[in-house]
Amino acid sequence: MIISIYTYAQIPSDFRIEKDTLLSKIEKYETLVYNASAYILSRPLDEKSAKFISESKIVKSWLEGKNGYGIPLGGRFYHSLSNTHHQQYLYSVAIANYMLDQKLNFNRVLNCSITENQIYREQEDVKEVRLKAAELFLEYAKKSKNKVKLRNVTKKFLKSYKKGEFEIAFFKYYGGEKLLSKTEHLK
Repeated sequence: MIISIYTYAQIPSDFRIEKDTLLSKIEKYETLVYNASAYILSRPLDEKSAKFISESKIVKSWLEGKNGYGIPLGGRFYHSLSNTHHQQYLYSVAIANYMLDQKLNFNRVLNCSITENQIYREQEDVKEVRLKAAELFLEYAKKSKNKVKLRNVTKKFLKSYKKGEFEIAFFKYYGGEKLLSKTEHLK
């Protein structure tokens, strides 16, 4: 009986160590994905570069894996982007970058999970992630060294972004209202 009490007392500490190890691995993985997405968004696409291929695989595995997040791809802005020129891909990388930036650097988890009794595209976290990822994409696209060929509708978004009127244009085109003031600190 003494042995069973001793064994039972050990389980919580072993579980705690295992849980801490798992959390540490998840944080390291998310940091790796965040850094990979930042790498991709910081230079022109070079599909033949081993580094680019490696970083792309890291981000892709996170986007396609069971990571605890809903990835809010889609929407009108996403569909305004050309898939043949990797714009939808870059937007998805920007989504990963923004979501992980908020978690790792600001301790804000934007799950973008489907919430009961709400339209997905109208959820505040989904709207925020889509908007901020679009801004990251446009920041990338406006740099001439990146040689991004934009469609006319996306050029209009870039123009409004350069004027500082992008949020209004995004939500007007998006079909919703702008973000609530609780995200004003993100600008």
